[in-house]
Amino acid sequence: MLDSTFSLWNSGHFDAFATALRQRVTVRLKCCVRWEGKPTDLIFYGRFRSVEGRDAQFLIRDMKVLPDKPKGYEGNGEFFFCLEHESSPEMVERVGFQGTAIILGTKSGTKEALRFISLRLPRTFVTRKMRRDKRVPWGRERSRLAGATIVTTPPETKADLRDMIAACYKKNPKALHLIDLSAGGACACLPGEIASTPLSAKPVYLFFLAPSAAPPSSLPHVFLAKKLGFCQESCEKGYAVRLFFQKELNWEESQTQLEWTDIEAVGSRALRTLLDQYDDGEDDEWLRS
Repeated sequence: MLDSTFSLWNSGHFDAFATALRQRVTVRLKCCVRWEGKPTDLIFYGRFRSVEGRDAQFLIRDMKVLPDKPKGYEGNGEFFFCLEHESSPEMVERVGFQGTAIILGTKSGTKEALRFISLRLPRTFVTRKMRRDKRVPWGRERSRLAGATIVTTPPETKADLRDMIAACYKKNPKALHLIDLSAGGACACLPGEIASTPLSAKPVYLFFLAPSAAPPSSLPHVFLAKKLGFCQESCEKGYAVRLFFQKELNWEESQTQLEWTDIEAVGSRALRTLLDQYDDGEDDEWLRS
């Protein structure tokens, strides 16, 4: 996909900053500022607190100090954020926005920690159509419950589902190792007998996940998925398989019989909301150090 450069003042493009402010999306800011008495390259995660003309105030939520000698010029930075756009009820698009910014000043909060950064936004910036859903690295510590099993027929009742999950955990007691997770799928380390299934247009996997961040009483996310292929990453045990979620269990509509929602075109809204709280998604490639 080709990058496109737009003028900030073109109709609709300045709205990107206002939309990022309104939706409180995560903004990544890589810049060189004075830190502990010397110029230092840092990466900040946060959001826009205000946008007026070309001036913006950036609220810091998290930060990372880059270990090497500063490569940037003090007072200069690069920002990146993504916005979602529903082009139709069945299709969600994500657009990335990247550009340079001038650091006008910083302000510390309690304990002298940096809290706010004042920015001068650029007149032009670059946009790029992104992968529909960001992929978030997913270690075992982020799963309270996770697993996948082959299904010839999807479970029809809650009892069927409970039996399938119990059988999966009896065979593999540990939570399934996930390399990454998105609203549309996952890269999972599957045992050889499960990973070796052929590619198919139909769902062949039952995938379930209960994140550690969710309350213990919350119901797991359950999907019917198909195999897209193998991931480049390696696993300590098994094979890294890319799963694509096609149907999601609708707990609210599932009474006697389980009800499945087709999410092939839009992904899981519930997972997308969950993953928004993580700042380590790997779709902001422009700002990788």
